[in-house]
Amino acid sequence: MKTDVLACSLALAVLLAACSRPDENGPEDTAPLAADDEVIRACFNTIPVKLSPQPVLRDIDVDGRMDRIDIYRGGSEYPLLARWDVEGSDPAGEAIWASATHAVITLNPGVNVDLVRTAMSKLLKEEILEFTALELPRTYRLELRLDESESENVALIRDLLQQMPDLRTIPGVAMAEPDYLVSIDQQRGPPNDPRFASQRHLAKILAPQAWLRQRGSPGVTVAVLDSGVDAGHPDLIPNLVQGRDFLRGGNAPNDEHSHGTYCAGLIGAEVNNTTGIAGLNWDVSVMALKFIDDQGCGTTSQAAEAVRFAAAAERNVAIISASWGGFGKSDKLKEAIANASNVLFVASAGNNDIDIDLPQQHYIPAVFGLPNMLVVGASDDQDNRLSGTARGRRNVHLSAPGDQVLSTTRRVDRPSDPYKTGRGTSPAVALVAGAAALIKAENPSMSVSDLRCRLLKATDAVPALAGASCSGGRLNIAKAVTATGLRTNVCGCP
Repeated sequence: MKTDVLACSLALAVLLAACSRPDENGPEDTAPLAADDEVIRACFNTIPVKLSPQPVLRDIDVDGRMDRIDIYRGGSEYPLLARWDVEGSDPAGEAIWASATHAVITLNPGVNVDLVRTAMSKLLKEEILEFTALELPRTYRLELRLDESESENVALIRDLLQQMPDLRTIPGVAMAEPDYLVSIDQQRGPPNDPRFASQRHLAKILAPQAWLRQRGSPGVTVAVLDSGVDAGHPDLIPNLVQGRDFLRGGNAPNDEHSHGTYCAGLIGAEVNNTTGIAGLNWDVSVMALKFIDDQGCGTTSQAAEAVRFAAAAERNVAIISASWGGFGKSDKLKEAIANASNVLFVASAGNNDIDIDLPQQHYIPAVFGLPNMLVVGASDDQDNRLSGTARGRRNVHLSAPGDQVLSTTRRVDRPSDPYKTGRGTSPAVALVAGAAALIKAENPSMSVSDLRCRLLKATDAVPALAGASCSGGRLNIAKAVTATGLRTNVCGCP
């Protein structure tokens, strides 16, 4: 499997794995980017500067074709990046980005990490890797010790790539993979209006009708796995609970981007307080788990740590809202979500205008296919698939409003009016997560499986959305809360 071999190789040097098909003309080539390259555009607004004069060529997946790996300059959080693909692959094919400075390994039970470190040092003939324990079972980040000289760092990475041993030959190593780059699903387009007079999405999904039956409960916790939340926002303060920062550490997940604050407002902005907007829940506990930086990017290992944190029984998290994604095949993130079987994980289908059912469009975490996941696409005001959003009759489950949706933003961005409209799958994911919280408030003992199926069976079947998801439907929160007018045989739900 490509990620397995890549991880096993690249991890030593960086295990980086990264990226996609190299451009002979470098980063200034005007050829269209692969859809996957939108991840790096979201983080840096452009393709970063390529540092490697020639790609490293290796038969990573042992299929007789050469993989081409290039090294790029990153930013403060990820100083060096890697991008790879298989030589000769289609321009619209897979392009994977990952950190070039560290990788992730998991050891078998009972293995002493010092023995593994010693074995790696012998293979590399020098001490160049640091091991950092992550908040995941027996899992460590292998980080490359950087030199002050960027050119020397690139040379070191290239040399290591050429001599990468297979990590799985080292006794005690159970899993190894790159730390893939993911980004917030921000749909780019015309500037949003500063504020709408009304929140049209609430009427579309019949939220006012649902509120006649259920307004939410502080006993239901939704973890917003994102860029943090503006803890001082007047429309969010009453419903926020203690969160955590997995990017820089500590218990103050302050939002440096605005995306997390935006998603949190759709789930739980205070209602009936004469201020701002109405969230889907009048009462709810919103937990901010930050792993996304100020540019809108994070890594799969940080996301996996946050998922495991949220799934701990003492946190009482029922739902995770994850409005982001990227390309790769991260076993570590998939494992973390699978182990969080007590939590409904609501994920984004993406804004890449692709079919994520296609094997070359391995958009994570959407394509993991886990039973505790709901993957959400976006619809417009006319119940069409929102232009530019992803689709997939197998991997996408339902649609929700994503067309000019009003929510909260950081006060520092708009001090006199901290609200903005957004577009794409990010608001759609947050609305489905908020809807799940309302259902959970109405049915506190409902299982994850039943909660997931309730949302799917309560969708309104829409002809224009038939090819967008397995339900071919759009969220209807009133049906979901009241359990009336439910469909049968939807996405495997009887």
